[in-house]
Amino acid sequence: MSVWALITMTALAQGFIHYFPWRSLLRDTERASIASHVAGMLGLALPFTAWLVDQCYERIAVVLWQGIAGAAAMIVGLSILDRFLALDWGLREAHEREDVYRGKNGQA
Repeated sequence: MSVWALITMTALAQGFIHYFPWRSLLRDTERASIASHVAGMLGLALPFTAWLVDQCYERIAVVLWQGIAGAAAMIVGLSILDRFLALDWGLREAHEREDVYRGKNGQA
């Protein structure tokens, strides 16, 4: 596989991924965001991996996928952290609204 074929395949994959209707298909912005991240990463990594294997650089391909796995684990971990922080901040805001409501009505 030539370098130009690699560039062409990657560009075409990214164009398809960019215009794919993630939000309408998944109906959830968080899942659509994660799906578009995954698809974008695969659109870059798969053609490059194929080129590396074709050029007999299997060890580099393995290291590439180890890095991708680490990045994917970080995205999942940060998504969980974001959800926890959003719940925590929502709970704090609810308590503050309740305190304000009780203060206005003269309740203790």
